[in-house]
Amino acid sequence: MLLNFPDFYFRWSNSNLQPTFVPSNSTPGVVPKVNMDVHLGGIFNSTFDYTDFPDYNYEDNEERRSVQTVLIPVICSVVLILGLFGNTLLLAALALRMRSWSVSDIFVLHLAVADLLLLLTLPIRAAEAAWSSESFGIFCKICGAVFHINFYCGVFGLLCISLDHYLCTNHAAKWRPFRTPSLAGFCCLLVWISSVLLSIPDWMFLTANKIQEQKLLCDYSYSPTTTDSMLVSRLFHHTLGFSLPVVFLMLLCSYFLPSLLCKDPGHQRGRKRSVIVILSLVLGFLLFWLPYNITLICDTALRRNSQTAPKKTHGDPKDSMLSALVITSMFGYIHACLRPPIYLLCCKKFKKQVQKLLMFSNDKIKESLWELSMEEPRLQTQEEMKPMTGAQSQVPTH
Repeated sequence: MLLNFPDFYFRWSNSNLQPTFVPSNSTPGVVPKVNMDVHLGGIFNSTFDYTDFPDYNYEDNEERRSVQTVLIPVICSVVLILGLFGNTLLLAALALRMRSWSVSDIFVLHLAVADLLLLLTLPIRAAEAAWSSESFGIFCKICGAVFHINFYCGVFGLLCISLDHYLCTNHAAKWRPFRTPSLAGFCCLLVWISSVLLSIPDWMFLTANKIQEQKLLCDYSYSPTTTDSMLVSRLFHHTLGFSLPVVFLMLLCSYFLPSLLCKDPGHQRGRKRSVIVILSLVLGFLLFWLPYNITLICDTALRRNSQTAPKKTHGDPKDSMLSALVITSMFGYIHACLRPPIYLLCCKKFKKQVQKLLMFSNDKIKESLWELSMEEPRLQTQEEMKPMTGAQSQVPTH
């Protein structure tokens, strides 16, 4: 038995915007008495109270996605281009003096290598920000470890430069026999070993965690049983890696400031130039790295509180620091291209050497390019020793 159901269509009334349910086989112009009125005002005009659902967490994903996928890759690209150009010129200037490196040359080379390592991770950082996938999870530990190695090498390297200037200024007679490029290279080796050891927590706890829309978030993953490990690793960073070196830098810089106020001509002029270069390097480092470290201290406190206190209904409090850590970490990347401009502005001899390089000239300046210290003993080249040996051999015989 087949049942034939009539077709229906909707006819809207212009008076009250209510649909009328009319059979398609009805007589035109005749509207049946049975109709179905649908009032739509309650759907479009009512407001929804989200406070009735305490677990609901509204996030502006589109805005966050635009910042992450557009702004961060643009910043990384600009920093990469400027950083590679500036540090390449710096290494080229050092290459001309390879056989006669001074103590300052060793320290500058150490800082330039640390900056170049961080710059090489910027393409991976930009790609992860633009589109995260499973393939980028491998580089999570590498980028995080190199980021902190650059920070440790920077702060320890500045500490070595400042301490060397202090000893040359106040204890020149005792320090002069020990101040050699070999000792400077050994100090830089210790700096690298210390930096790698302090970055061990990055290799252990940094993981790429999957979040919404199959995105990967590179963050520290601490299990409830490793709470003490998190505190110990962060304690080493906040004390040995940040607080103590910065305090020593401030103390050493306090010894340098009186020399800027001294008005004695002659010998004091070289000391003032050295102090200006060192203070510029220290000030630039603090301005670009303090925001990240202060944010990291707050993140440590929030993580500790979230593990000890009961969970709140509005989510984990440490999540609010992730965006701040991403933003402040970009200042650390920007600092990787900051030292060459400081050398160009404060070191006249380095500026002359760069001008010769840009003119494709192989002439090199024999004096110190960096003016980081008043005394710059350097190794003599074979070309410089030939005239001396020739002069000694031409002894007049009678």
